[in-house]
Amino acid sequence: MLNHLWMKPYRENAYMHGKIRILYIDDYALDRELVKDALEQEHGGFEVTEASGRQEFEVLLNAHRFDVVLSDFNIAGFDGFQVLAAVHAHDPCLPVIIVTGTGSEEIAVMALKKGAADYVIKRPKHIQRLAQTIFSAIEKQTLRNRQKKAEALLKESEAKYRSMMESITDSICICSPRLTIEYMNPAMIKRVGRDATGETCHSALYGLDHRCDWCVFDTAAKGNSIESTILSPLDGRTYRVTDMPIQHQNGSVSKMSIFRDITGYLTALADKEKAQGQLLQAQRMETIGTLAGGIAHDFNNILYPIMGYAEMSIEDLPENHPIKENLKDILQGAKRARDLVKQILAFSNQRPTEQEILLLKPLVQEALKLLRSAIPSNIEIQQDLYDAPDHVLANPTEIHEVVMNLCTNAYHAMEKSGGILRLCLTKAVPNPDLNLPSGDYCCISVRDTGIGIPTEMEKNIFDPYFTTKETGKGTGLGLSVVHGIIKKYQGAITVESMPGKGSVFNVFLPITSATKKSDERLKDQSNPGGDEKILFVDDEVSITKLGVRLLERLGYRVTGKSSSIEAFALFKSAPDDFDLVITDMNMPGMVGSELAAKLLEIRPDIPIILCTGFSERIDIEIAKSIGIRDYINKPILNIDLSSKVREVLDQAKKNQIGEDTR
Repeated sequence: MLNHLWMKPYRENAYMHGKIRILYIDDYALDRELVKDALEQEHGGFEVTEASGRQEFEVLLNAHRFDVVLSDFNIAGFDGFQVLAAVHAHDPCLPVIIVTGTGSEEIAVMALKKGAADYVIKRPKHIQRLAQTIFSAIEKQTLRNRQKKAEALLKESEAKYRSMMESITDSICICSPRLTIEYMNPAMIKRVGRDATGETCHSALYGLDHRCDWCVFDTAAKGNSIESTILSPLDGRTYRVTDMPIQHQNGSVSKMSIFRDITGYLTALADKEKAQGQLLQAQRMETIGTLAGGIAHDFNNILYPIMGYAEMSIEDLPENHPIKENLKDILQGAKRARDLVKQILAFSNQRPTEQEILLLKPLVQEALKLLRSAIPSNIEIQQDLYDAPDHVLANPTEIHEVVMNLCTNAYHAMEKSGGILRLCLTKAVPNPDLNLPSGDYCCISVRDTGIGIPTEMEKNIFDPYFTTKETGKGTGLGLSVVHGIIKKYQGAITVESMPGKGSVFNVFLPITSATKKSDERLKDQSNPGGDEKILFVDDEVSITKLGVRLLERLGYRVTGKSSSIEAFALFKSAPDDFDLVITDMNMPGMVGSELAAKLLEIRPDIPIILCTGFSERIDIEIAKSIGIRDYINKPILNIDLSSKVREVLDQAKKNQIGEDTR
């Protein structure tokens, strides 16, 4: 009986899980008994199933599960090699031990080469080691099975992870301790333009001939993972790079790097921030526009009676009266305030601008007069304005805005150290590179001796919201507004600057050959009047009082009302008592457009003039679509109101005569 200690675990395993099942094929019965007797001495740990021929063997092999096969080598019609083939075809992992009476070494070697687990000669001293041989064969086969399984799992794992690495869209590479590339996934190969395995990482990934200044290999080699942002000198793109260690069985460490291209993300983020900034500016401008509209309405209502009473007082006083000059100055100041409100509305896009034929010199002088009080005394203002009667087609408010913006930028550039602000108006020939239409041009030139504009920023200065000024000094809208205005006039603006020396802005505007139409009203300064009956409606009592007094001075019979509801009730009670209705737009209870519509329902032929300090809800086109004859913006000069009233009344009479003759 064998008693080898190394066999104990296998015996115990056999006893724990039942006997080791053996299929034994031999066509000689005495040999089968010899083998069975040898195995039974092992405490009954084996269960032997016998087969004497091929057919019986194949039936048993397919019908039952066995742990090992014992086979004689010389079997009638079925040798040991054929047994090996049949077993391996059935189960490649089932060990086969050749048990034969021949001691041919050549046969033993051939059997082992064909896959036999071992070879035992049928002699007593060899048969005694059969159990050991069986246990050994099972052990080896178990180890082989485990190894094959491990290898299969490893291959499966490698295939899986390689598939994952190759399907990842981020660029990945593995770098050895010698800083050579061991692996590149397809995304990295595409980024680099070739499979650079074996090349140094700094050369392949970044196009450098030396180790990267930002290399983190030493940190990764200590077992640390690192994330960093790198602007690649190879392609100029920005990557978020994750570096992590890879431990090898020999103790060495490689570094795996995952490159995520965040260039698009950073661009989108910058665009988003820019858009948010522009949205904020737009919201601020919208707020300014709303505020401007409210201010315009109230301020124009305040200016209206000031201008009206000043005009009437000037008319009532004798020519040489000492008060008359004061009143003229008051009227002039009120007109400037009116024009300032127009400028605010134009800047906030609350009112469209109209172009007219005008001289530039008076507008430039007016702008400089306003600027003088705002510019510090350490800045000297010089001007050189030519007197040629050259006209341009433009809007006076926008030209005023252009000059104010350019001069304000100039003095901001000199605010700390002082300097000279020089404004020139000349006739000039634009540079052909500007590609302006042929013709004559005048030039507004604003020069300063300030800090200048950095060369790299010159191309951006006309972009909306671009500014180099500190908070509170500008929004970045001024020059873009100026650029838009000049382009609208088919002109051009250029800038020349030298850091530390100053800047000069040149605005080229086309000179128009058209002539300015004379104002027929200037030929006759008398206010036209009449004797018609007028209903004057305005919720501002002072304006109603002024309108009544002015029109009564011209001979009209006027009824004034400060309530649109009362005015409607009066008209409804006697619609034929009035020849004309003048109404304000923004009134409580019933706005002017609604009042006009109700009046026209009662009497479709009643002429109506609508007045407003400012309203977003109506303009001349909307007013006329309702049936309103005319539309006037406050504040109104007396001559403008009297002329408009006479014009509307005369047109109404012509319409009535035309209807009567049909």
